[in-house]
Amino acid sequence: MTRRARHVLVALLSLAVMLAAVAPVVAAPGGNKPNPLARPHAKDRVLVGFKPGASPGKRNRAVAAVNSPRSERLSPIASDIVVVKLGPGQTVGSAIDELSAQPGVAYVEPDYWVTAVESSDDPYYTNGSLWGMYGDGTTPSNQYGSGAGEAWARGQIGKQSVFVGVIDEGIKVDHADLSANVWSNPWETVNGEDDDDNGYIDDVNGWDFYNDDAGVYDGIGDDHGTHVAGTIGARGGNGTGVAGVNWRVTMISAKFLGPDGGYSSDAAKALDYLTDLKDRHGLNIVATSNSWGGEGASTTLLDAINRAGDAGILFVAAAGN
Repeated sequence: MTRRARHVLVALLSLAVMLAAVAPVVAAPGGNKPNPLARPHAKDRVLVGFKPGASPGKRNRAVAAVNSPRSERLSPIASDIVVVKLGPGQTVGSAIDELSAQPGVAYVEPDYWVTAVESSDDPYYTNGSLWGMYGDGTTPSNQYGSGAGEAWARGQIGKQSVFVGVIDEGIKVDHADLSANVWSNPWETVNGEDDDDNGYIDDVNGWDFYNDDAGVYDGIGDDHGTHVAGTIGARGGNGTGVAGVNWRVTMISAKFLGPDGGYSSDAAKALDYLTDLKDRHGLNIVATSNSWGGEGASTTLLDAINRAGDAGILFVAAAGN
C-alpha cells in the first residue's frame, strides 16, 4: 500500500469513527439490534421523535400511553422532538416499547449521558508550552503542530465578526484572556424578560442548559469549557497567559456539561440555540466546538447536528487527545 493510500485509509477510518458517534442505532444484517439501554442514560425520561405531520391527537395519545406527568418540546426550533417524563411505574425500556408502537412516532430513545474529553492546560506560548500552536517555521519548531504561530506572523489572527459556539462546560466570561472575545447578546438585557423572544431569559452571554439558567459560568466546575475557549480564542498579543488559535473571534457559551457530564438532549438544545441565533439574527456562526463524547448513538442529537449543518454551522467533534 502506498503512503498516499494509507493516508486516505486513515482519513476514512477517522471519519467512520466520528460518524459512528452520532449515527442512529440500527440492526446489523443477520444480527441482533444493539441494546440502547446498555449505555448510560437518564432513568426518568425518553426522547420521542414524531413523524412530520403527526396530528396533535396522535402526539397526545402517545404521551398518555406512558402516563407522562409532563412533556415538552426539545427546543423552540425542534417541533417534532419531545422530551417525555415518565409516569409512575414506567421504566425507560417499557416506555420505549409503549411509545414505539404508537401511530405517528418515528423513534424513541434514551437521553444518553456524555462527558467532557479532557486535555492538558499549558499556560504559555513563548516558553514552548503550547506545543500544538507551533509549525515548521516557528521557534520552537514543530512539524506536527497546527502552524498557528506561522499564520499569526502573517497577520492572520482572526476576526471579531466570526462566531464559534462552545458546546461544553461554561466559559469564565470575565477571564483576562477571554472577556474581549466572549459574545454579548445585543438583543437581550438583564431585566427578567425574554427580550429577543428566543425562549431564554437574560441570555446575555449564552445559556446554561445543564442548570437551565443564564449563568454560563459556575466556578471551577467549568474549567474544561474555559480551557477549550482559550484554545479557540484566548486573546493573543496582550502579554497575558495563553494565545488561542484565533486572537480575534466571538465565542458563544452553550453550556450543557456539569461537573460529571451531561445529557444528549441538552447538547441538542444547545445546538438548536445556536442554529436559531444564526437563522433569525444572521450571526456568522461558522462552527461549534464539541470536546465531549459518550457511548450512546442518539438520533435526536444527529438531527440537531443536521439542522445546524443546514444552517452552515460546522460540527467539530473531539477525536481523542
